[in-house]
Amino acid sequence: MKIVESKTESRYFVATGAKFCRKIGEQGKGRTLTRSLSESH
Repeated sequence: MKIVESKTESRYFVATGAKFCRKIGEQGKGRTLTRSLSESH
């Protein structure tokens, strides 16, 4: 159960992070953030 919960949490975190990075990306600062995020996952 713990593994499933953590998987769901990480999925939600990645989805929220993608939205956040997209918002910053519109301002032109999200490319490095998105890159580091995709590398860490």
